Amino acid sequence: MLRSILIGIDNTPSGIAAQELGVRWAKRFDARLAGMIIVDSPAVPFSEEVVWAGASDSAAGHARSGEARPVVHDGRRLLENHFAERCRQAGVEFELIGDVGLPHVQIVVEAQNHDIILLGQSSCFEFGCETDPGQTIGRVIQECPRPVVAAPAASGGGESIVVAYDGSLEASRALLAFEASGLGRGADVHVVAVAALRQDETCCAERAIAFLRSHGIEATPEIVETSLPPAESILKQVQRLDAGLLVIGAYGQPVLRELFLGSVTRTILKECRVPVFCFH
Repeated sequence: MLRSILIGIDNTPSGIAAQELGVRWAKRFDARLAGMIIVDSPAVPFSEEVVWAGASDSAAGHARSGEARPVVHDGRRLLENHFAERCRQAGVEFELIGDVGLPHVQIVVEAQNHDIILLGQSSCFEFGCETDPGQTIGRVIQECPRPVVAAPAASGGGESIVVAYDGSLEASRALLAFEASGLGRGADVHVVAVAALRQDETCCAERAIAFLRSHGIEATPEIVETSLPPAESILKQVQRLDAGLLVIGAYGQPVLRELFLGSVTRTILKECRVPVFCFH
């Protein structure tokens, strides 16, 4: 079950959506939220005295100490205040964490203290230095020891959950992490397998369903025979089943055999209109 949720805070629409998702899950599981605000080290000078907004407010949270920190801009203060106020309104326990360094490195290090990481689908922490908004999340997923959820700016869908499963090592790990999170308890869960050989994928889906059932989660198999690319097929099933969450590991076998964050996963992370639960 979720007890501690780390959120990478930025001011993009998807970053704000990640905060709202975190608040909702924190209330559901009585979990603690940790809002992480990162100052990208290449983007700022290190000779300035550090002033972390909210660092002296013990009721609101805390900010980590460090040897060299930049001055926090007014924008950072606004983000801290917005996060703190939202948590107070929801009655959610929270803390504020400030760090300096490469965003994906700082998030991966801090992730060891939490159960799950929430980031906006297009989060941008580099203060104008990041040429491709959202590139941090790919790096985090590749290196993170915990599951990562990418939230879109405008999340649609209902309450059901789609688990895209191909029997791979990564998919099996993602299934285990999903079960451990408690997000599947009492939910309408569908295991989607996309392939040309229906018999093989039926067996694959049945193994995933048997695992979930052994942990008290009932799931429905959805075997999809199609000539469409896997990413497109999965996204169509998310829409058809009115899902509110998509769970993926690596996807694409045996022809694709892509590395995690190959074209299938990248496409899903970029185009999915519901939160995507990933675990490498």
